[in-house]
Amino acid sequence: MDLEAIKPVVEEIVKNVLLEKRYEYGWPTKGTSNKKATGGLINSIKVIQIKENNTDILQVDMKDPNYKYVEYGRSKDKYVPVKAILKWMAQRGIGIRDERGRFKKDSDARLAVAYKIANSIKVNGIRATGFIEIARKRIAENKQVKQLLEEAAMQELIDIIKFGKWVLVIPNYTRMV
Repeated sequence: MDLEAIKPVVEEIVKNVLLEKRYEYGWPTKGTSNKKATGGLINSIKVIQIKENNTDILQVDMKDPNYKYVEYGRSKDKYVPVKAILKWMAQRGIGIRDERGRFKKDSDARLAVAYKIANSIKVNGIRATGFIEIARKRIAENKQVKQLLEEAAMQELIDIIKFGKWVLVIPNYTRMV
């Protein structure tokens, strides 16, 4: 079955689930945000078609290894590397201000805040998002995906049926009926 037409729809659904402002942050909860920190995870998402046991499968491939922390969260009692937090702070535009409200260029102040964030994660952990299951449900409910699958299945059925003689096709086995 040719699933090429479905690939971009599935990819868009998965990326949109991460971009939704539905994920709680703060301890206790202070608000909701999306899961786009650097864009690395979202940009790493690719949908590929593979064949497994004579069956075509769409696989959502995430090259960014941090997807595990977004999906499953991070347990308490574990420090996050401070270098990763400093990178996250820079990409999110989180700066340190002085008493007059001006941004400091002081790297020691940024490092101190990064250590406080790392300690907060160690004490409180990071909540799991479950974005993979949410994306699966959205894909299953998507009208465009259903329509494309129906069209592909119908075309495959038409390709199997040969007029004049019926042909029953079973993977790796064909016999005349």
